[in-house]
Amino acid sequence: MATGGQVFLPEKDLLALNPKGLSGFIEELRKSETQTRHLRKRLEALQDKSARACPACGRPVAGRSDAIYCRSECRVRAYRESRRNGYSRIKSIS
Repeated sequence: MATGGQVFLPEKDLLALNPKGLSGFIEELRKSETQTRHLRKRLEALQDKSARACPACGRPVAGRSDAIYCRSECRVRAYRESRRNGYSRIKSIS
């Protein structure tokens, strides 16, 4: 049962759960925690008007202070685009 954004199971229901079958339930909880955290960070970035914009898509960048892109998809897209334009990480030794 969800109450105020929290999941609550009565003690009798918790005791009735099979300990061997809890791994799937725990994994689902971890996924939802991660998704909730990502959503919260995105919403906080939208709320902050001074947020940095992702150079690939223009969305606000949330998370680390040194992050450049909003998502790994944007980072990979920018890297691939730079490779198409002739950029190479390996510099020639003269």
